Amino acid sequence: MKYLLICLAVAPMLGGSCAWAGQDDFIPPSTFPPLPDATVMAMNQTAAKMLKQPGVARVGFYEFVVDAAGKLTKIGIARSAGDVIDDDKAIAAIEATHFDPAAQGKQVFRLLPIRFTAQEGFYIPPAGQR
Repeated sequence: MKYLLICLAVAPMLGGSCAWAGQDDFIPPSTFPPLPDATVMAMNQTAAKMLKQPGVARVGFYEFVVDAAGKLTKIGIARSAGDVIDDDKAIAAIEATHFDPAAQGKQVFRLLPIRFTAQEGFYIPPAGQR
């Protein structure tokens, strides 16, 4: 939470992009393509909403799958607790962001979790694909 608060308070002053929500829980690989700034800000908003759910102490994102047209088709999220049913509204900000279409087809954006166990990770298909 401390990284999220610093990010939300300092990023606008710096006029640049923001660090990942829960960045101490993830190591971005050197080959990880940069996410759009709007997506990073939406990730921070989503993490803040999820952290308000009962029992949720940590939230992190480990994978986004984007189709060739730039549409988000899958979100991989890891968190310490909570109810998946409560996530529809929380992830709406991420779903609303735009990814550039890719000539090579499907794109997979990954972050590597270093503190979450496999049981704490889950996938959320974007709205309308359930």
